[in-house]
Amino acid sequence: MDLVHSEKVISGEIILAPMLGITDASFRTAFETSYGGFDGAISPFVRTLQGQRFKESGVRDLVPSLNQSLSVTPQIMSNSSEDFIPLAKILFDMGYELINLNMGCPVPTAAGRARGAGLIVELERVDQFLEDVLSKIPNRLSIKTRVGLRQEDELLPMLEVFNRYPLDEIIVHPRTAEQKYSGSVNHDMLHEVCSRLKHPVVYSGDIWTEEDFVNVQRRHPSITKWMIGRGALRDPNIVRKIRGQSIRPCGTEQDFLRHLAELYRAKDFSDHVIMGKLKVFLLHFGIGHDFSKKLVKSLRKAKDLSQLLDEFESGFNIAYYK
Repeated sequence: MDLVHSEKVISGEIILAPMLGITDASFRTAFETSYGGFDGAISPFVRTLQGQRFKESGVRDLVPSLNQSLSVTPQIMSNSSEDFIPLAKILFDMGYELINLNMGCPVPTAAGRARGAGLIVELERVDQFLEDVLSKIPNRLSIKTRVGLRQEDELLPMLEVFNRYPLDEIIVHPRTAEQKYSGSVNHDMLHEVCSRLKHPVVYSGDIWTEEDFVNVQRRHPSITKWMIGRGALRDPNIVRKIRGQSIRPCGTEQDFLRHLAELYRAKDFSDHVIMGKLKVFLLHFGIGHDFSKKLVKSLRKAKDLSQLLDEFESGFNIAYYK
């Protein structure tokens, strides 16, 4: 799909980043219906467990009937090929020809156990993992990672391992796991990564505005695929703005939230659980729209789902038109 900015047309894709607890199938469906713009999405990770077991809730969320509005690539967090391979085959049977290996999750409980970003420094382990997995799974494989675990150059030795295998693409967030989402992204290190990798690189990190996207594209002209997550929560129209498309009118936010609540109810989620999920979105959205302290307080104090939605609608309309 073409991305349009001014008079320059750039061939590329923009995909929705995985955010655990937020960008599940219901969110992706409601977002695509209300806003659209993304070319695809990476799912929040499904965690493998010992004995070829896995988090079943993550796989249920990938049932094709729940994912008809937006193409999704399943993501797996695992450090065991014996556990990874059976899950990959299940996903292939569900229709997923491409899957993603999570080597970027910064959560210490994962990284400290050689999962997620903890794998970045495990050269021999990842080498053996990829050799075992790619010789036995019918799926294609991509990897999502960071530039390091604690140091910003720790990914560089791993690139030699990646280059030995037929990987689809490497999604790179130019921060260390230790940084999580604080501090600045390291564009110089990303440039070094791009120069050494034989695989296509997907950019991820700190695209909050149309201007941010343009700056990233200019700094890394070899990259033609980008991933946006938190930026889409703060401004759901961000992809439409990047493409030069008309933005959705005021009121779309309310429609999106009510549609999302309906989809969660269809999954038999309680109102308490639904409220928790919607409040996470509203926190990000409120930052992007500079919600007043009074509106934020009223949203936090809402005691039931109807009150939460009503408080948002009345407060947002006042904030929007002030």
